[in-house]
Amino acid sequence: MNPFFMIRRIALTDAQEQQFHAMLAKRIQHFLWAPLLLIQLFQVYNMIYVSTYTNFQYHTTSSRVYMLLYTVMFLLCGIALFILWVSRHHEHLLPYLETLQYGAVILLYLWALCITVYDQRVSANISVYIITVLSIAVLVYMPPKLFIPLYLCAQCLLMAGVAYVQKDSSLYGIYVNSAWMMIIAMFISSYLYYTLRQDFQNHCVIAQKNAEIMEKSAELDFIANHDSLTGLLNRRFLSSWLPGIIAAKQLVGILMIDIDDFKSYNDAYGHPQGDECLRRVVRAMELHFDSGKLFRYGGEEFLYVRQGADLQAMQRLGDALCEHVRKLQIQGAEQTRSVTVSAGGSCALVKDAAAWETLLKTADAALYEAKSSGKNKTAVKACSV
Repeated sequence: MNPFFMIRRIALTDAQEQQFHAMLAKRIQHFLWAPLLLIQLFQVYNMIYVSTYTNFQYHTTSSRVYMLLYTVMFLLCGIALFILWVSRHHEHLLPYLETLQYGAVILLYLWALCITVYDQRVSANISVYIITVLSIAVLVYMPPKLFIPLYLCAQCLLMAGVAYVQKDSSLYGIYVNSAWMMIIAMFISSYLYYTLRQDFQNHCVIAQKNAEIMEKSAELDFIANHDSLTGLLNRRFLSSWLPGIIAAKQLVGILMIDIDDFKSYNDAYGHPQGDECLRRVVRAMELHFDSGKLFRYGGEEFLYVRQGADLQAMQRLGDALCEHVRKLQIQGAEQTRSVTVSAGGSCALVKDAAAWETLLKTADAALYEAKSSGKNKTAVKACSV
């Protein structure tokens, strides 16, 4: 580890910084209540102790001062707990929870300083201050721009306060112990700051890599299952999709669709324009078919599959498609004719792969009939499986 990690900055992007602070706010919302409740309960114990010790008379100045300090801390913790509770029902308060936590830390520090300095009248004990410093360092995430001046200011206030109260005593032990604790706290806070931000940055990198992998996987999956020219599903996807059709055991209607005289079109205009013609016809088919699946089955041949459709439905769909493509007015190989399509349809209850093959052959035979009888039309045949 870099020995200067305390001053090393873990750079996050603006978006990551927002996500990081949102994560911190959630952590504060979920966990800050526990230390606040413990502090509050400890103040209840202290107030009961002072009350019973003085027989509820509070006849000395010290008993009133301690009672005031304990009561103030009890109330402050209660207010912070109430804000945390409200934030669970009002998410817009989440961005303010970090500020709440830092405010609670500063108030806790001041409270510990007051208790510790006031204790010096009768004892050189600084355990309250040390426990507070150590607890804050271990439990609270703070950036260096906050914890460095906080620890330094608290240390200076402690030394000045102790020197003011214990004018005639040797303060060497208190100064050394508190200064050493301040240094330890700085390193703990630095480590917490460094590791939290580094872990979050690593998480962001991993999440980004996973997103890239998922995106690449989806891209490869699309390439594997779609025709590169038209974007339609291909025969590979049809093979993987077919078991679901068979398992459904329901009536399936299909149309075998072929662009009429497409070889002549390619010979007349060239393959680039032929590809553009394919794309225009495919867009028309995609707009025409509002359900079912459309596949590129061969060069200029397409397969349309619709579950639950009978012969009459396939005849209507095929006839309407032929008319739809004809209205595109794509000039054909012959100047006097437009590009058209022919379709052959059939339907069957597909119970196994053999039934599917029979259905395909029947539709292909119907397509041949449509081609033989003048093209730009749909023929359907019953399938016996």
